[in-house]
Amino acid sequence: MDSEVVALDEKSRPSFGRLQRRMHVQRPTAQLRATVPMSFFVFDGLGSTASRRPAFRTSSAGPSSRL
Repeated sequence: MDSEVVALDEKSRPSFGRLQRRMHVQRPTAQLRATVPMSFFVFDGLGSTASRRPAFRTSSAGPSSRL
């Protein structure tokens, strides 16, 4: 299993530029969480020749979320 924390752009593609806005922020404000939501992708890359499709995805949605 492998995983990534990503910030998606308007077309649901990973965006490093958006991710940088959340890097090293220990306590993101509600406004930052709303404007730059983070997603956690878990995928299995062992021996797979298929494209990297997430097996599980969750997004930060609640006030207690630290993503």
